[in-house]
Amino acid sequence: MGISNKMHEGVYMCVFGPTFDTISEDRALRLLGADVLGMSLTAETIVAHHCGMKVLAISLVTNRCTFERGKPQSSHQEVLQAGLESSETIAMLITQILEKL
Repeated sequence: MGISNKMHEGVYMCVFGPTFDTISEDRALRLLGADVLGMSLTAETIVAHHCGMKVLAISLVTNRCTFERGKPQSSHQEVLQAGLESSETIAMLITQILEKL
């Protein structure tokens, strides 16, 4: 697809929001095997599957977890900017997936 170096497979851990994760949460969930934390996707996927729908889930990681005190956490503006910067890549991925259906 031309974007394979930007795609990764891992363990998605759902957390409740809408708040950013804390350092303690990041550490604990990492110990449990989480590669990525997110506030959405899981509930919607469960409901869709329950309704008999086929589901393809794509997540865009927009900030890194902070594991050490004193290191800056991502701001809301930084998260929005990261999403904006990746919008063309995500659009290309979705277009290529739809073309193969």
